[in-house]
Amino acid sequence: MNNPAPAEATGLEVDKLDRRYVKEYLDTYLQSYKRVVGPDLIGKNGIHYVVNDSWEHSAQNWTDRLIEEFHKCLKTGCRLESRLYETAARLEAVAGMLSVLAVRLLQMKSVARRQPELPAERVVPKSWLDMLRAIRQRPIHTVRDFFRHLAGLGGFLMRKRDGEPGWITLWRGFEKLLLCLRGARAARRKVG
Repeated sequence: MNNPAPAEATGLEVDKLDRRYVKEYLDTYLQSYKRVVGPDLIGKNGIHYVVNDSWEHSAQNWTDRLIEEFHKCLKTGCRLESRLYETAARLEAVAGMLSVLAVRLLQMKSVARRQPELPAERVVPKSWLDMLRAIRQRPIHTVRDFFRHLAGLGGFLMRKRDGEPGWITLWRGFEKLLLCLRGARAARRKVG
């Protein structure tokens, strides 16, 4: 029979969307085992695995770093501050439009990190996916594939040791993708 957790096992959850917090949580958790059984019984000669069974109230969709990532995407990626508009009204208009795109890219980056094998068709607009496949001339099956190829369009080299792409290459690739989509739309109008 499963009973409610004892008082010492209740409290706030760890932010599972932030690697630093998860590492701190696991380190703290494992230290408590080490104190009880001793350092010789952790690892090779003792406890190898820990099962962390918990019931969550709902899915997590927020992290402390969300705002920071949004600002990086908007500021670093789309270079909002360097666009040099002459009036605040023009800057506000472009900031509003770019904010929507930044949120969309942030969502896709989050999914690519948390569910890299998710089919791209479930997350990415069909026109974006079709155009990127045509440009890159490579199969793009998963959301992670899409994200890396989008960054590849912006200069990301896609080598295994390079890690994941940053906001600058993502935005460069995204701007090229949008330009290609606009060009294709204009060509269809002219022909049709």
